Amino acid sequence: MADGQYEFDWQRYEEIIIKTTRYLDNIIDVNLYPVPEIDVASKESRRIGLGVMGVADLLYKLRIPYNSKEGYDFQLKLAEALTYYSMEESVALAKSRGEFPLCSKTEYPEGRFQFQDIMKNQRKNNIMIGMLLLKRSKSMELGMY
Repeated sequence: MADGQYEFDWQRYEEIIIKTTRYLDNIIDVNLYPVPEIDVASKESRRIGLGVMGVADLLYKLRIPYNSKEGYDFQLKLAEALTYYSMEESVALAKSRGEFPLCSKTEYPEGRFQFQDIMKNQRKNNIMIGMLLLKRSKSMELGMY
């Protein structure tokens, strides 16, 4: 807190993203799945769900109006950081533990991602929407589109 006003700790946010990405990947191996098919599918794809909660409260503490350009831009920056550091840690995990079993059946080995075309269009307009990089789920929604 500086001068009685909150500041967002981007370094801490990065650390939390890296730790939770690793944690969620570890959970895949120790989880007790209800049926064998889910066990196999989870371990072959190694998908994780990582999102942000409490954004409205955070913006309030930072004195940023939720429904404003500044609020929207801040939420995009949160999503971009989440995507970037989670994917960076995922790459580090692949280097140390090996690729996930279904990796060869994806476009990842060629350096192509499912969202590249969308991102190219966004970059043309000087907009980077990081949350498009992750599979969208209800817990991932930020509430502003």
